[in-house]
Amino acid sequence: MANPNIYNYNGNVRIIFRLLYNFNIVLNDEQLNLLQDNVDLNTYIRNYLSNNTVEKSKMVEWVTNYLNFNESYKNYYCNNVYDLAFLLELDSQNIDYNKNTADVMSDLLVNNENNTLHNLDTSWPNWNNTKSSMKERFKNSIPIAVKYGKILFTNLKKVTDKYPATLIYANKGIDKMRNEIHNEGLINYDIHTMKWKDIVGCWLFELGNFSINNSTGLGNMPTLGFAGFDYTISGIPNDSNMRHLTTHKVNTNGTPSPNSIMDLRKQAITRIKEGKLNPFNGEWIFGTDATINTITKLDGMQFCLGSYQTDVYITSLGNNKYELTYIVKNKTGWTSGSRGLNDYNGNPTDDSIIPDKPRGTGLHLGGTIGETFGWKEIIIIP
Repeated sequence: MANPNIYNYNGNVRIIFRLLYNFNIVLNDEQLNLLQDNVDLNTYIRNYLSNNTVEKSKMVEWVTNYLNFNESYKNYYCNNVYDLAFLLELDSQNIDYNKNTADVMSDLLVNNENNTLHNLDTSWPNWNNTKSSMKERFKNSIPIAVKYGKILFTNLKKVTDKYPATLIYANKGIDKMRNEIHNEGLINYDIHTMKWKDIVGCWLFELGNFSINNSTGLGNMPTLGFAGFDYTISGIPNDSNMRHLTTHKVNTNGTPSPNSIMDLRKQAITRIKEGKLNPFNGEWIFGTDATINTITKLDGMQFCLGSYQTDVYITSLGNNKYELTYIVKNKTGWTSGSRGLNDYNGNPTDDSIIPDKPRGTGLHLGGTIGETFGWKEIIIIP
């Protein structure tokens, strides 16, 4: 791209141009004219770039291009420059996701200012685009769908927190999406046949009527309970992207990961041989390797459970037979649901944390649910 004659523009615009140029980003004439014609806008962006980074430069490039393609959005943000933060704080690592989310946020802002939010009840094409994108992602990749849902949730929450009147209309759009996902049969609610993706779908879209109780010990919440000879959800053995919890997780050298189910099974056998039949437990930790594995292999089990604690009970049946009872209790909310999906650096500890929220409150996405898993195994110790 040829450099425009930057000396035709005022001082703030020239400063912005140079700051972006440091990261090999060159605004075109349309973008520069937008800044030139709107003093409040270029002042805001100049201040935004005062501690510039490549991510900030990318967002300025994207936002100035975005505004030039929609007159009503451009007028709104030029007249309400502090709300430009809603656009600039979108995910610079996921530019492709930004437009749908930006369009939905901008529709809420423009209609809120014009007192025409009710129009979104009958015509909201940008929400229809977002809804279609979410449904396609949910069909094809659960981690990607949750990543997209996280971006949508966090940014809509900023708008609805600042402008409470927009919450009811944001939820109307979300509820239409949830109803379609339910009516199209994209989620199986049967605890005997559902898969990990169905559990994630129940959490993300706040779907399914499940008993509200504290069986997890983590507070009252809608809770899915699984139990049986092998708790593992029916159908998973035929799905290469999902895993049995009973065989999770084996290291590359063939040894079970510390405090995984197979490791706790080994510990139980050792304890039985030592005459120790008291209950014990262990926690498997969702670490860096799990983050990479979950994202690259789309491991639904690891994604859904994250770190988990297993309680093991040992009962002597006589004749060298022992019954092992395994119980796993888990809570799935935004704090765990956003783990490992904010970037791809393989480190879950530096991800931003979204607080959990009860189902049905605030935006109707990601209300916390619980899961309990229990199964028994009889072993013989010679």
